[in-house]
This record gives sequence, C-alpha cells and structure tokens, in this order.
Amino acid sequence: MAASRQLCHLQSQPRNKICVDCAQKNLQWASVSYGIFMCLECSGKHHGLDVYISFVRYVTMDSWFRWR
Repeated sequence: MAASRQLCHLQSQPRNKICVDCAQKNLQWASVSYGIFMCLECSGKHHGLDVYISFVRYVTMDSWFRWR
C-alpha cells in the first residue's frame, strides 16, 4: 500500500480523529516517532522537543515514505 493511501486510512480511524494531546479535532500533523496525529498547536510543542524525541510531519504537504 502506498504511504499516502496508508496515511489516509489511518486518519479515517475513529481514534485518530482527535489530537492525542488536547482532544482538538482539526488534525494536520503527525508524529512519525510515535505514530500519533495532533493539531497545529500541539505540533509546535512536539517540534520543540527535538527530532530524536518526536519527529513531526505535516500530514498533507510533507512527503511521506515507507521505511524498510
């Protein structure tokens, strides 16, 4: 399955429709490190943690690829 299709499938899951940190519903970001979706405000907090702790990507604009 292509990475973008798999990402859309994951976003469609009911548990992935709310921000993991604050329960907001407009999810535009994801932590690759933890496999979680989050809102814009919480993504800023994760960006501040450093990529070794939480690697954050924009869901629709950043490129996604599958690790092997």
